[in-house]
Amino acid sequence: MRNLIPQFISEKYSSNECEGSFKASTLFLDISGFTAMTESLMREGKEGAEILSEIINKIFEPVISSIYSSGGFISTFAGDAFTVIFFDKIEPLQAVSCAEEIINIFKVTGTQETKYGVYELKVKLGMSHGDVQFGIIGNENQKAYYFKGSAVDGCAVSEHLCGTMEIILDENIFKLIPVEKVKVSKIGTDHFKVVEFNDGTKRSELKKQGEINREVLSRFVPNQVLDLDQHGEFREIVPAFISVKESGNECELKENISNIILQCNSQGGYFNKIDFGDKGCVLLAVFGAPVSYENNVIRAINFINNVKNVVGVNFRAGITAGIAYAGFIGSEQRSEYTVFGDIVNQAARFMMKAEWGEILLSGTTAHRVSRSFITTDLGKMNFKGKSEPVAVYKLEKKKDNQEDLFFTGEMVGRKSELKILSDSAEEISQGKFAGITTVYGEAGMGILFRSENFSVRR
Repeated sequence: MRNLIPQFISEKYSSNECEGSFKASTLFLDISGFTAMTESLMREGKEGAEILSEIINKIFEPVISSIYSSGGFISTFAGDAFTVIFFDKIEPLQAVSCAEEIINIFKVTGTQETKYGVYELKVKLGMSHGDVQFGIIGNENQKAYYFKGSAVDGCAVSEHLCGTMEIILDENIFKLIPVEKVKVSKIGTDHFKVVEFNDGTKRSELKKQGEINREVLSRFVPNQVLDLDQHGEFREIVPAFISVKESGNECELKENISNIILQCNSQGGYFNKIDFGDKGCVLLAVFGAPVSYENNVIRAINFINNVKNVVGVNFRAGITAGIAYAGFIGSEQRSEYTVFGDIVNQAARFMMKAEWGEILLSGTTAHRVSRSFITTDLGKMNFKGKSEPVAVYKLEKKKDNQEDLFFTGEMVGRKSELKILSDSAEEISQGKFAGITTVYGEAGMGILFRSENFSVRR
């Protein structure tokens, strides 16, 4: 069983502690080149997904091992990035030593050679120290957790100042490092780039992390994820990023997020995470993974429309639709089922571009919901990471007297197939075994088989 939540959260949940705070050193790690590699391998279909899964193992296994052996833990994944927390009992010097070790790991593993090309992966590491708050919220169907505070914001800010294969410290953690241990160059007024690091100290003996039991995991992660036996795949998804405006009322924020989770679940979505950082309170809901429905886009838009009209929270959002990687990222020691790829990044960019109260959609998303929702074409806009402007639409409202679209006309043809289903239903009503009936095929051309005692009748 994978550890899909932090051990810290498991322990707090089991002891019925739903909030708290502590001092910590923090590290924000971001991998450059990961999205480009994902998009390239996506063109190779299933084999590309298998290669990507292998690379994830090669890259993350030693990195996560270093983090946990140094006394840290991964609080939150964000695609190809994540936040690490080192409790205050771990010396900040040891946290910086871990960051230096991660740089050295990428020097060895960062070049990934595959049959489809060579991919260069590099890392950027930002660090801070200060207050961290945690919370466990949600409803009876699903719980969620978060970490926030000055130290979480601070390491994200430090990372933004990084070049590739660099470690940037803010003043809060730099002043806790013995001057003889680190040589730095100053970046701006209160940040420092590590130029040379001379630790040489022996790490303290750390207790090995145990496996989190399924009962606890199932409170935070759906069973469809817990039961997955494949590492990852490329599939069509609809990622919805939501930035919730914080009013300063912590209880109101928690209640709003709990209601958002409820709305996500009611539409068949996967509530992936709560992430606090320099972008504020950001939520990610995914439609199409791990469970897919024929109308994933409509479900996603119904969800965001309900957040606006039912929950009533002040937010902004970005939604796209397309092919992305859906699967586990991390290692057996600590991982998460999530999605990443260009369309996921684009949904996050849409969210940040939106004004408060706005919901921005990709052209594909707007087109697929045009029969049920009114959208406004905002033209093409420039975004970070995009060489060409991208078409942007704004979601306005649901069309009057429009219900979700389902087929209500008369079925034509397929009389023999319908008779097989009818006969099967009749046998079941009489308490008899009716065999197994399977319907498959592209939309509009179902082909039905019935099997009895391992024979198949068409």
